[in-house]
Amino acid sequence: MAGYLRKIFEELAEFEAVKKALERGEKISAGGVSAPIIAGLSDWAAKYFERPVLVLAPEDIAKDLLRDAEFTAGEKALSFPAWDILPYEHQYPAPEIVAERIFALWRLRQIEGAIVVAPPLSLMWRTIPENLLEEFSLSLKVGEKVPPEQIVRLLERSGYHREAVVEYLQTYARRGDILDVFSPAHPDPVRVEFFGDEIDSIRFFSTRDQRSLGKAKSARILPATEWFTVDLAISEEE
Repeated sequence: MAGYLRKIFEELAEFEAVKKALERGEKISAGGVSAPIIAGLSDWAAKYFERPVLVLAPEDIAKDLLRDAEFTAGEKALSFPAWDILPYEHQYPAPEIVAERIFALWRLRQIEGAIVVAPPLSLMWRTIPENLLEEFSLSLKVGEKVPPEQIVRLLERSGYHREAVVEYLQTYARRGDILDVFSPAHPDPVRVEFFGDEIDSIRFFSTRDQRSLGKAKSARILPATEWFTVDLAISEEE
């Protein structure tokens, strides 16, 4: 939370009552509380108790809460949206929604005191288990030696589709010593160039014209989907 807002917030008598109730593990309720106050209280609780805070709200209100949480908590504010389909519909959710959910789950492992804003419907679907999120994630760094074939196998197992050109999430392309991937970890796809098994360069590029957006020292590959783990779990049990 911004310093001056935190000071004002902590001087409120109501805040002290809430703080003591939470310390005692009591349930609290309040009415007429605005989105900025909810975001501020969530930010304080995440820092004070050193644990993530989950804020549930209807989808239209969640957008306002996320905006306020981003103002108070910065990159520690995460969105965990609901799928844009109903349970048991024989369709796939939008790749952008899946990517946002996977990114939030990964960030929860990286930071302390996160604030996760989500509509109740977002909790209706099972998501990728923590151990498989770790297993099917990969950090790439310039100068490291990683066989391109090993990365391709991971991409294939974690829900990516091979295309001639990468224009959308959940896709990858390979042309000789160049591997393009659009991972949920980044807002733009990444282009990895190899010299043998060594990563020679990493660049992010535009899907519009395929031109480079600049060099990077590292990039992260995350699973493309949440549901590929079901088949893996069934095969393990058998």
